[in-house]
Amino acid sequence: MSVLKNVLLPIDFYQDPKQALKDLSAFLKGREGEFKILLLSTYMVPVSPSDRLITAHDDLRRQSLEKLKNALQTFQIFSDGKISFETISQMGLPANVIARIVPERKIDCVIVGRGTQAELVGLLHRVGCPVMIL
Repeated sequence: MSVLKNVLLPIDFYQDPKQALKDLSAFLKGREGEFKILLLSTYMVPVSPSDRLITAHDDLRRQSLEKLKNALQTFQIFSDGKISFETISQMGLPANVIARIVPERKIDCVIVGRGTQAELVGLLHRVGCPVMIL
């Protein structure tokens, strides 16, 4: 069995980053190798008049980046040289963004919390790597 290297953790599936941290801890416990954990936050820009579109996008992106910053602070306790972190903020539905990122970033595994059943089923059928629902 090969050692997982690149793990995608979409934090949008979690209400609380501490639960995501617990799930990640459970997943990595006892595993050998070095890991790169990509923390993902997505956002959608609502349909609005064009003069508000850029402002709405900027505000939502800023919120997404703030969510990632807070999650990264929570996850920094793992920074032991064996695990590194990267944050990604992209516009789009979580399943669509994940399906696009997996091949681009050569993701070995996606770890998700309990999202809605429709989101999870859509995700399971679209990514080319294991998806762990914790």
